[in-house]
Amino acid sequence: MIVFTQKFSTEDGQRAQQDLPLMHSEVMSSRSFPRLLPRMISELPTAPDEPPMSKTMPLSISLHDLSDKIEEEEYYIEDEEDEDLAYNDHYNCFPPPIFMFCITMAELGFFIYHTRKLLNDPKYGYVNKYGPAPLDSRLKYDPRKSYMHIINNVVIQIVLGVLLEMVHKWWRVLAIYFAGVLFGSLATSIAEPFNYLAGASAGVYALIAAHLSTVILNWNEMEYPWIRVLLFVAFLFHDAGTAFYITFVTGETTNVGYACHLGGAVAGLLVGIHVLKNLQWRKWEEILWYFCSVLCILLFAFAVLWNIFRADLFP
Repeated sequence: MIVFTQKFSTEDGQRAQQDLPLMHSEVMSSRSFPRLLPRMISELPTAPDEPPMSKTMPLSISLHDLSDKIEEEEYYIEDEEDEDLAYNDHYNCFPPPIFMFCITMAELGFFIYHTRKLLNDPKYGYVNKYGPAPLDSRLKYDPRKSYMHIINNVVIQIVLGVLLEMVHKWWRVLAIYFAGVLFGSLATSIAEPFNYLAGASAGVYALIAAHLSTVILNWNEMEYPWIRVLLFVAFLFHDAGTAFYITFVTGETTNVGYACHLGGAVAGLLVGIHVLKNLQWRKWEEILWYFCSVLCILLFAFAVLWNIFRADLFP
């Protein structure tokens, strides 16, 4: 048995208290219980013919009614704003958003190293905003392709990544970023096995999709969440439209890894649903959490098995 004690002052100024025994395991395990308990206590009836809270009195709680009330409150969002659950209130710099700055510094270091190597290589001897890529790099999936490429990646990941880190903290963003890199590489190995990968685009697209994940999880706790959705949809249509136009209209050959972008975005969405903060869980979000977890595992297993059993497709 767990007993909650509420202390108060009587009309004559004396201190008193009342004990509230609760034994219902399902009620105690509810995520909403700590938030709802004070409200429920205030709604409990007092003994007949006595002023409210006049003395210590035995109180009984209908566990059935309490459980129903918690379930109703847990899965129904009231119109009035709950300031404790407001998404914007969770922006802070403790711990500091260090991951995006560290990974960006590492990428800039690799870019500077390969640039100096290309400039001193008699085969190339130059570097411009569109290339060349150091194809002999030991980092086969992570040489920098051009300074325009790295500038775009750095700017986007610093802005979007830091915003995520300030709410969800660096270890969650790290998981999403590297999941995007991994899924982007696997997607390219299946759809575009003859393409080289250069840059951090898969990780960047994972961060973009992770913003959609946090909107899905925290729609009611955000101010103007539809703005984030519109920005994501606009970016999606721009990227998909560009890929369709270049591939099917102009017929131009391009070395842009669109499969890598798609793989990174899928990873960001699925892993984001799994690891990002959800300020208030609802039943359908728990179902979505399990669905995304299973789908992520299945996609990863399929891609790995494809690489194992269809090795003849690769150059």
